Amino acid sequence: MLPLRILSRFAGKILNLTIPEKLRPKIYKAYAKNFGCNLDEMLDEDLTHYKSIAEFFYRRIKPEARPIDKKVDLVSPVDGRVLQFGEIINNEIEQVKGFTYSVESLLGYNGNSKKEKTIELSKEKIEKVIKSMQRQPSHMNMTHQKFLETYSIESSEVAEKIKERETNKYVRHHNKLYYCVLYLSPGDYHHFHSPTNWIIEKCRHFSGHLLSVSPKIVNLVHNLFTVNERIALLGRWKHGFFSMVPVGATNVGSVVLTIDDKLKTNMPYRKQSIKRRDKNYGVFVERSYDNGSPLLKGIPVHRGEELGGFQMGSTVVLVFEAPKNFKFNITPHQKINVGQPISEK
Repeated sequence: MLPLRILSRFAGKILNLTIPEKLRPKIYKAYAKNFGCNLDEMLDEDLTHYKSIAEFFYRRIKPEARPIDKKVDLVSPVDGRVLQFGEIINNEIEQVKGFTYSVESLLGYNGNSKKEKTIELSKEKIEKVIKSMQRQPSHMNMTHQKFLETYSIESSEVAEKIKERETNKYVRHHNKLYYCVLYLSPGDYHHFHSPTNWIIEKCRHFSGHLLSVSPKIVNLVHNLFTVNERIALLGRWKHGFFSMVPVGATNVGSVVLTIDDKLKTNMPYRKQSIKRRDKNYGVFVERSYDNGSPLLKGIPVHRGEELGGFQMGSTVVLVFEAPKNFKFNITPHQKINVGQPISEK
């Protein structure tokens, strides 16, 4: 019932206020001490260069501080803490013991979700996005065919044929569906990266509530991740369906998406295309990347590449298809960093 969206936007304005240069080191060091930030990891260690608390929140770190494990299929996309993970049974994800929410309500596939419109990005815009991504030299000139072959991913044509013959839209009969929920605290590095080599086919923006996603609130609020504002990135990887969902939260100024800088979150009601009187927070706007390549029908991303970030702490939910012998390499409440393994070798 609280006006959390308005309060979050107000907090965003406060956090973006310019701090006098001479006060910046003292304020940021106090913040770092309170929330456990490692200032030695910062790409730019000069604290006077960060004009506001928001800029400090969204600080970059040295690439060598987060080496990407290349021996596993799946790595952590964020610095954070493991909240939940496991197999999805009957398309239900366990939020906490006794609380579940459906894959459909999270990703927007069932009758309770309503697609307001689809925005088709042109081939030129998608090519521009791919060129602008911070890529290793070996990735920059990789052809689409080479990408599919290197990472054992099906072409769009093959993937469509498989979808037609399967009864479940998420998982094939010889696979299972899994999930992993990672929570970012205010002191964590706030950028999120690609957890695997995959193709992002579409993006769905759900403009919902901005409730807190702290572990205490997660234990109290049923369907929390399906009523909060979120961006669902949907696509495929070597084992089939793959999705990554950055979830907004109270005081998160916005969710930034590197591959689509036109997408804006935490907007005032009057600027949102979604009709608020509908009170259906399953309403979403879909952005399609089909025009990028007839072979891929999406944007190819490599494991470890930056995909965006939060302008404060929040949560990322992974939902993906994998073989029945897939095993996680994490434990509940474990602290984890970008690039560290989530799956076993």
